[in-house]
Amino acid sequence: MVTDESTPVSKSNDENRTETDTAQGRRSFLKKAAATGIVGMMGTAVSTGAASATEMPESAERSKRSGSFVSENAVTADYSRDTRVSPTDYLNIRSQPGLGGGVAATMPPHATGTVLSGSLVMDGYTWQVVGWDGNYYIGWCATEYLSYVGDAPYDGYGAMVNAVANLNTRAKPGLDGKVVTTAPNGSDGWAYYPRLEIDGYDWRPVKWNDSNYVGWCAEDYLAIIA
Repeated sequence: MVTDESTPVSKSNDENRTETDTAQGRRSFLKKAAATGIVGMMGTAVSTGAASATEMPESAERSKRSGSFVSENAVTADYSRDTRVSPTDYLNIRSQPGLGGGVAATMPPHATGTVLSGSLVMDGYTWQVVGWDGNYYIGWCATEYLSYVGDAPYDGYGAMVNAVANLNTRAKPGLDGKVVTTAPNGSDGWAYYPRLEIDGYDWRPVKWNDSNYVGWCAEDYLAIIA
């Protein structure tokens, strides 16, 4: 089991144990939270990674029960990379595309973010990777519930990368970010901008090619290949 970003030799055993204890405590809390239906402030969902019953906000769920698949307010969209977007309702962001992807957080209406990837159609929705402002969450979102805000003032592209160790991929940057997957040594993916320095690491958003998992990784353990 990976106890920190790649168990570098410069990290002490005490630091490694601290992160392991923190991860175990977080998993225990999340299990209890899921069992009791706890929802965090500002619409942030507390989740163990299981798919929610629906991707749709309440208005869309009512339409689904009445026989339609998505609400009349949902509009299929395929946004260009670097497009600025905002949710039209409380919206799940997921570690993988599709309703089976673990929920990293739920973004409230009027939050803003930037589209970072092309689109995938899965489970009746169009999915794209969005990096969200303020809290730095990154994940797959159903574009039917995103509205256009504008174009990003900077180029959000990055580079093709390889993992040079078994590398934790987190829902947000920093050692307290929930681990959504551990990419095996040699995995290849795409690293986006921005780069953020937190907890002694430089963090980059990465989408792994084989699994489509997306999250934040320590740049120390990424090798640029193109």
